[in-house]
Amino acid sequence: TNELDLGNGDLTVSAWARWTSASGNARDMVQIGAHPVDYALSTSFDNAGQDKIAFGHTAGGNEWFYDAGSGLNNGNWHHLVAVEEAGSIRIYVDGVQVGYTSGGTRSFTSENLIGAGFHGLFAGTLDEIAVFNRALSAGEIASLGSQQVCGAGSVSACSDGIDNDGDGWIDLQDMGCIDAQDNDESFIGATQCS
Repeated sequence: TNELDLGNGDLTVSAWARWTSASGNARDMVQIGAHPVDYALSTSFDNAGQDKIAFGHTAGGNEWFYDAGSGLNNGNWHHLVAVEEAGSIRIYVDGVQVGYTSGGTRSFTSENLIGAGFHGLFAGTLDEIAVFNRALSAGEIASLGSQQVCGAGSVSACSDGIDNDGDGWIDLQDMGCIDAQDNDESFIGATQCS
């Protein structure tokens, strides 16, 4: 939709993701490719990069920022965020700003996709994907990441036998439940229990 056409302006892409795949290349979690300026949050380059994340965009030229973080394909939930602000890029993993390598170019399809892109399907689970038309601050990113607050021994909303969002569907029958650890039956404000 046109709401995703952010042009050359500031933006933030955020997602909760977990995966264990060790093979592939730049598997997109989020790809916005149906507009003049494309952008994507993905895993990094080739098999060696599947434990890291990357951000690519075509604002001011096709640019690729990769190899951010490490060990992320461990099957645990991770909060991943890419921010573009005044032409500068920041990447966060679990609320911590991390370094990256830049260079090369990034391939896009001409579609807006979740869990897929130019190099195929993302081989993992995604939740709480958000695209903002502004650069979030470090505090706002920390707040988004702190929504994962399930304690040990807790029962998530998607495995408690209750219609928590009042739509008539319970637990994994509810379209808002990604899996049994999803702690919110709605598509908004979900948290993950590990």
